[in-house]
Amino acid sequence: MEDHHFTNDVFALNRSAWHKHLDSSIAYTLHVFPNHHRALDAISRLALQEGTSQLRRARYTVECYFERGIRWQPRDATVRLLYGLHHHRFGRTEQAINELRKALDLAPENPEIHYNLGLILVRKGEYVAARRHAQRAYQLGYPLPGLRRQLERAGYWND
Repeated sequence: MEDHHFTNDVFALNRSAWHKHLDSSIAYTLHVFPNHHRALDAISRLALQEGTSQLRRARYTVECYFERGIRWQPRDATVRLLYGLHHHRFGRTEQAINELRKALDLAPENPEIHYNLGLILVRKGEYVAARRHAQRAYQLGYPLPGLRRQLERAGYWND
């Protein structure tokens, strides 16, 4: 499937002669594999690029694809993480936080979830909670320093 429908060009949202209809390629992948992480991320990014959650050649809304992925594999924390990031991309902060907290319930030792939740909380001004998630992300080995730097600038990071 990934050799023909969900190639690296589709993930990168590069329209080529072979994949000029990115929405249908991604939608097909999600029809066959509802919790395909890279395809969920791609459809979210494409929806942001297009400015709509109902892509022309997709059967469902982007949110429906996420809901299908959750129903397909309810214990898949990465789908919840990606859904949270999707909400955040579209400015739905509370829904983003809610999904990331559900992801943490499923995978409390996942540094990616802690890191992204911390980033959203910093933007919301909830620095103490953001610092708690940042510290946990870094304890678990998260490599990117961006969250730490944001907390340092706000005066909420101390080593």
